Amino acid sequence: MATTSDAPLFHTLVAGLNGGLTHEAAQIGAAVNLARANTVLLVCHADQSADLYVDTTGIRVEMRVKRSVQAGSPVFERDITDVRAMGFIGVEFKPDDGVLVCFREGWKFALYFDLSRDNGAFDEKEMGRTLGALFRALRYDYLYDALGNEAFVANLFKAGWFPFAEIITAEFREIMNHLTAGFDMAEIEGKTIKAFDRERLEFLEERWRAVPVLKDKMAILKSGLDSFLRGDAVAAIKTLSSEIEGILQEAHITIHGKGAKIDSLSEFAKVAGVTKAEGDDTLMFPNQFGQYLGEYIYAPFDPKTGASAAAGRHPVGHGNAKAEAYTLARALQYILTIDQLAFYLG
Repeated sequence: MATTSDAPLFHTLVAGLNGGLTHEAAQIGAAVNLARANTVLLVCHADQSADLYVDTTGIRVEMRVKRSVQAGSPVFERDITDVRAMGFIGVEFKPDDGVLVCFREGWKFALYFDLSRDNGAFDEKEMGRTLGALFRALRYDYLYDALGNEAFVANLFKAGWFPFAEIITAEFREIMNHLTAGFDMAEIEGKTIKAFDRERLEFLEERWRAVPVLKDKMAILKSGLDSFLRGDAVAAIKTLSSEIEGILQEAHITIHGKGAKIDSLSEFAKVAGVTKAEGDDTLMFPNQFGQYLGEYIYAPFDPKTGASAAAGRHPVGHGNAKAEAYTLARALQYILTIDQLAFYLG
């Protein structure tokens, strides 16, 4: 079982746990105080003995980062794109062990326990994945809360933004705060555009070249990136917007042996993200990305209604987008959409 401090049952369980462990420790002359602990690990053995670790074991968090890092190099918050698993250093688990973990992240807590062996041997990897999910839910609760709010998501997509992997732990929080507060988006969008200088775009290029379906299109994609750097939003959007469908089509053909319509390609992108991240509740947000493709990038468009102020693929491709739709912010959104696909398809 896994739960967080938001769940009503949490405090009842932890209060009982604290009382029980304090009592048992007193029987052997030991004193424990879980109220001040950051991480509590209880390992129960088949012979009715147990090992209790209260902030005395190392923590290992497996993360996905957006740049290449050497072993031992520091990793900063802005480098993180996802949290995959969490585990313990120097603790050996046996197949017949039962395990309970309670840990703090900021001002919130998580509780995990697997104490019964009726359903088979203890699975350390499964524990790691579950603890990783709990860690994500606590550390990035503001993201999960925001993307669970339909009104916010509608405004986010209307503005063309998404918690793209490249910016999710960097620029996105400011974008989100501006949108929530109802501030003029031009200021934060301008700041974000400046953050994508030549050096940063070269990092994106390096990532794209490692993905076969993007590598074959690099001459075209680089033309779009160069247009962005020159400040030519029209050329950047015209070039990049048409390549997204081609990337998805080629990936779909590689896997399924045939092409698909755009609605199916949005679903395909979502499934690819779920598969790559090994779940649909990760910081890759594949379900929401499939929705973003359908509601913004490939939003329905009727040319009979006249020119559109949106820069979606359909009005751009049919020459029905107004001049003011071609902005560097919209161009950057296309760049980051392609980059998201690099994470999903790589």
